[in-house]
Amino acid sequence: MNVQSPKVERRARKRLTLPIGGTVAEAPPDSDAAQLAAVDAEARSAEHEVRVALAAYFIAEKRGFGPGHELDDWLAAEAELAKVAQPSPAGSAVSIERRAS
Repeated sequence: MNVQSPKVERRARKRLTLPIGGTVAEAPPDSDAAQLAAVDAEARSAEHEVRVALAAYFIAEKRGFGPGHELDDWLAAEAELAKVAQPSPAGSAVSIERRAS
């Protein structure tokens, strides 16, 4: 038994059908999804920037906060975080061995 009105069914069909010869790539972009993706990217960017700033602070602390090396500290922090973000195959093998023991 179908309780949906014919009008609702028509709307659903209109959203799902593409023009003749059309492909999914040609479908109009969803503005809500684009906005969510932009907000997510901005949040990730801000989070990354905070992590880099903290790492740069600790690098500067190690060298006594001497002036004139701020950019070097920032770049070193970015490199350090990039290195940590990439999983090493050897590191994962060691962790598997430890679990098995």
